[in-house]
Amino acid sequence: MWRDLIARELGSPVASERSLGGGCVGDVRAVTLADGRVMVVKRADSSAHDALSIEGRMLAFLATWTDAPTPRVLLEAPGVLIMEAAPSGGALRRESAEHAARIFAALHDIGPADIRGAWQVAAAP
Repeated sequence: MWRDLIARELGSPVASERSLGGGCVGDVRAVTLADGRVMVVKRADSSAHDALSIEGRMLAFLATWTDAPTPRVLLEAPGVLIMEAAPSGGALRRESAEHAARIFAALHDIGPADIRGAWQVAAAP
């Protein structure tokens, strides 16, 4: 069970949780641990375990090789991806949309010379 995994691997039990909705591969929850840490837990449907593994590697790749703001992956296990929670104002405003557009544009400017073999990191199982 994912709550046991968190307590064992992250050293603190789940104190509270709430559904975030919008998960396209399964269940997405905001979780607060007994020690006060807040994180996002994604749990995959049985057919989507690989999708969360790929997402975890993609986030690690972006954090390592780009300046894009990326939540830190805390734990990735079969069917479970746990990452730090990113603060949100709750609504998408024009400034937020423009900021996201600048980030996406910068990601599209990355060329092969910029990633120095990083594809190996992203492709690793």
